[in-house]
Amino acid sequence: MYQSNIYEYLEDLKEAKLLVCKNDKEALQIRDVGVLLGFDTFVLPDLRVSVGEDLRTYDEDIQDFLSTLASYHQSENKSQNQKRKILIAPLRTLLIPFPKAKYFAKKQLEFGESVALEEFKDTLYHWGYHFTDIVASKGEVSFRGDIIDIFPIDADKPYRISLFDEEIESIQYYDENTQKRLSEELESLSFGSAFLALNKAEHESLKSRTERSTYDSFVKDIDSLGLWHLEDLGQSALEQFSAIHASNLDEELKEIYELTEPLLERKAFLLPFITEGSKYRDLEA
Repeated sequence: MYQSNIYEYLEDLKEAKLLVCKNDKEALQIRDVGVLLGFDTFVLPDLRVSVGEDLRTYDEDIQDFLSTLASYHQSENKSQNQKRKILIAPLRTLLIPFPKAKYFAKKQLEFGESVALEEFKDTLYHWGYHFTDIVASKGEVSFRGDIIDIFPIDADKPYRISLFDEEIESIQYYDENTQKRLSEELESLSFGSAFLALNKAEHESLKSRTERSTYDSFVKDIDSLGLWHLEDLGQSALEQFSAIHASNLDEELKEIYELTEPLLERKAFLLPFITEGSKYRDLEA
């Protein structure tokens, strides 16, 4: 009955909604129903981490988490003719502090534009990019003479920006393994932060909080502990979004709060849930 209940609920849904489900399997089932009904669907990864745990271990999942939230928030800036949308999150993912929407800004570079290199480097540093000699992974950037290579966390391939002095002469995709260019020249490049779009003061404050953290982490930096120390940079997902449980999650919540001590109070999950529908039935396998 699960997907038929979701279908019946979404069929008449008009507002953007956060649907909370048990796990990643249910999240994909909800996504499939949403796509069928013409929704823009945004699925967060199933992050099962303990409070204060070193998040560097979950690097790819954290990048997925941040890039999905960025895509969701940026979809609000489209035209009034945009499709209905839903954000789908496995229950345990909501136990992590969520960055506020304003920290998912994007930057655009265009062919022929002049780039103030030192200012650009500062921005990328405060946005969480790692400076390397050769870009091999998402969230990395390199400056080599008149070449800038950058791999945004929401991109499939990195970009190579060629400069003439400080003017953008070309923008192209390239392969991070072979270093060969993969595309014709692009007119522009739009990218977001590797962590959050922070200014210098916000970055330095967060960096200081992570370095002074009492959590047991081998390396105390933003990559490892930043999300645990967001403070005014973040807010509970259940405060940011209008949410509903995709089904009754009382048993899952009972287990979580008996075995662990989440930052989020149990009462925050006192939400309505989607009940059994009457119009449709799931197809039998």
